[in-house]
Amino acid sequence: MKEDLSNRTGHAAPTDRASESHARREPEAIALLCKWLAEDSGYDERVWPAVKKGLEESRLSERSPFRG
Repeated sequence: MKEDLSNRTGHAAPTDRASESHARREPEAIALLCKWLAEDSGYDERVWPAVKKGLEESRLSERSPFRG
């Protein structure tokens, strides 16, 4: 996925001011996502069990949002 983000090409031509603003910020957003994907602090592995437990306890449906 990281490669997909960093090698993105073929942007649509901006048609208005909002699109131009988005096009200017897109490389910064992609760089930030690549940085997050490369991050290896272990934070996700430590925090995910508590987040998952909270989501499971407060769900509105009988069906689990997680597979397995």
